Amino acid sequence: MVNSDHNDAINSPAGQAPQDAWKPKGGAMRRSEEHWLAGDPRNLGAPDSPWSQKFAELQLESSDSLGLRVRFVLERIADFNVLGATGHLINRLRYNGTPMFLHAEVMVGPEEGVHLAQDNRSPALLTQVWVANKSVTPATSLPAVAGPLHLNLALHDHGIGFAEIWNDGTLEFALERFQQLSVERLDIHNIHQISMARSQLKEHGISMGVEGISDEVGAFGGHSATEPESRL
Repeated sequence: MVNSDHNDAINSPAGQAPQDAWKPKGGAMRRSEEHWLAGDPRNLGAPDSPWSQKFAELQLESSDSLGLRVRFVLERIADFNVLGATGHLINRLRYNGTPMFLHAEVMVGPEEGVHLAQDNRSPALLTQVWVANKSVTPATSLPAVAGPLHLNLALHDHGIGFAEIWNDGTLEFALERFQQLSVERLDIHNIHQISMARSQLKEHGISMGVEGISDEVGAFGGHSATEPESRL
């Protein structure tokens, strides 16, 4: 999604995606850092929790070709708010530079914690709605999808930081508009993945999309993706 031309997109009945989806920057996939932080991800927002010290000691390096992938691992994920947890996390991280994408997901695993990884493979964001100037363009309805859900956000205003999306009410506003177009109630606890990336497909605003996903089971040190137990 990063550094795409305005016309460099694939149109499909399900939405719009970048032409170079899933391709790594620089020709080869590169993962520069990985961190495993043990603890209960539900306590990320508590100021007196052990997470405060963990994040204070963690320093992430960044370049324009790198982004951040986050995995919240819990023994059970019922009623876990991945959007709220992601907001708490990016507000606490000390991140040198501007990450070009961020992907967060929640998974079931044998040990609770947060797995952080940096790599140069941007997520392929399928979007259906463009939100700009406090309005939705075009006025359309979203496809019916079964949960759990994957929420995609393509940020066309490059000056907006990821933390600002949570802190200035932009995410709340966009989700309200998204909800108005949804044929079903968009339950925030039914969102198990969120991806954000920079995009040049539009000059400003945010493009949003929702996808149905499988219920993944695994963790840092858990099931591999090839094992039948890794997906339900």
